Amino acid sequence: MSGGVYISTEDEKLLRYELEMVSSPLVVKGALQRLCAHVEGGRRLSTLTLLRGLLSGLTQHNSILVRRWTYKAIALIGMAGMSNGMLQNRLRSEPDFENRCWLIAAIVKTESDYEVQRICESSGLDFNIQYELASRVFLPREIIGNMALSRKLDLSKEDDLTLMWSSLLLGYEKCTEPLFLTNHTDVDILREMNVSNRDLVSEYSVWALWKNAGYTSENLAILNHDLSSRAPGVRKWVNRLLMKSTDWIAKDLDFFQHLANDDSLAAREGLALGLRDDAVAGIDRAVLGWYDSEQDQNIRQILLEFMARSSEYHANYAFLVEEGFKAVGPDDILRTRLMAASAGTRLHAELRRAAIKEAAVFAPDLFGNSTNIGSITMGNVNTGSINATGSIVALGDVLDSVNYSINTLRSEDPERASSLEDLLERLKEVDDIPVTTKEKMLLAIGEILKNPDEKSKRNISDLFSKVKDVMTLSSATVTVMSAILKIFGM
Repeated sequence: MSGGVYISTEDEKLLRYELEMVSSPLVVKGALQRLCAHVEGGRRLSTLTLLRGLLSGLTQHNSILVRRWTYKAIALIGMAGMSNGMLQNRLRSEPDFENRCWLIAAIVKTESDYEVQRICESSGLDFNIQYELASRVFLPREIIGNMALSRKLDLSKEDDLTLMWSSLLLGYEKCTEPLFLTNHTDVDILREMNVSNRDLVSEYSVWALWKNAGYTSENLAILNHDLSSRAPGVRKWVNRLLMKSTDWIAKDLDFFQHLANDDSLAAREGLALGLRDDAVAGIDRAVLGWYDSEQDQNIRQILLEFMARSSEYHANYAFLVEEGFKAVGPDDILRTRLMAASAGTRLHAELRRAAIKEAAVFAPDLFGNSTNIGSITMGNVNTGSINATGSIVALGDVLDSVNYSINTLRSEDPERASSLEDLLERLKEVDDIPVTTKEKMLLAIGEILKNPDEKSKRNISDLFSKVKDVMTLSSATVTVMSAILKIFGM
């Protein structure tokens, strides 16, 4: 994963939080889908070691869809440091056929083993065209160009899964040779599949138009007045395709409202997801009306994420986001989602202020004594607060500063920067060091990143030694502290 910008600290924190909710398959699947979208969008992740560990565990999840998206995520970010045979072992035991296709795609990408027939034979599987098509999805085009297909496809005779994989290849722009016997262009083939009476074929062909940067909603063969007769999954991706460009919404609010009133939950969710990742002006009346009438809680929360991202455009957006933020508990996942969505806006500071204001007013000092903090001023990095369960709610400002310094280090030594960021995440989560002490430790780390001189080294060494002397720490906490010092050559 080279090049590109890093996703925000809030976004990455949200991903890790949701990926650990293994008892909630829908939440985990949603996190995996966002992880894949980040990577496919060229955005980088700073805590790959932690994420890979989580993905390794999810390959054993009892949900077919969680495993499916896990295999895709592994193909995208790789599994450096993991056993080369792990995916091969999963291929032998994976009971779902489509999941085996995704596993083969991951094996070919991560282990650079392009012999699909050999992979199948070593796992006791019969070679077929679906496995062959799947193997190409994540490979560079220059490698695919040297891999001739065993046969061309016949659009009128192939089964649904074969046509699904052909749409995936067309969407990802991985076709270096014609897939089909016909002389039709790729877009003509997708348009023909658009209007297929087989729902899976139609759905994935619309997805391909959405995914491929060269296509827009103008390439869609399904007309607006025919949309209601299509399956909910098809309508979902038509809505995503329509939202590929949001310029039309303000000019045709009636049609947007028609889509927002769809009876299908999946179709409305597709529209909301398409809207969520853009900040769009001039559509506040339609969005506010939709939010007011929407009954599904998940879609309402997606709309709140859009409002948080677009909060600079309309005061009512900020008001509703703040109300939604305050309506849930301090550990509710919606708060993390809204903090991530509002990053870079004035609303972000307001949400953080609201979280601090409602937190407990007592926090232990370095020696474990309780200190009455009273009113807390934003940006005062020498105070912190914890809620009743001990979770941290006031380290954000300090962490933002340190992360900025880590990003500077990343350009010089990306591996060292990634390791340090992993360690800081672990330090943040330990429960045997008070919040105020953690802030002092983070400030010392930030200082040595900016000025790696002997004075800074002495300061951080003295502070860490004092913490070890006056506190009873777990071996895990001591290990993290020692590893941090080792990164700075101490």
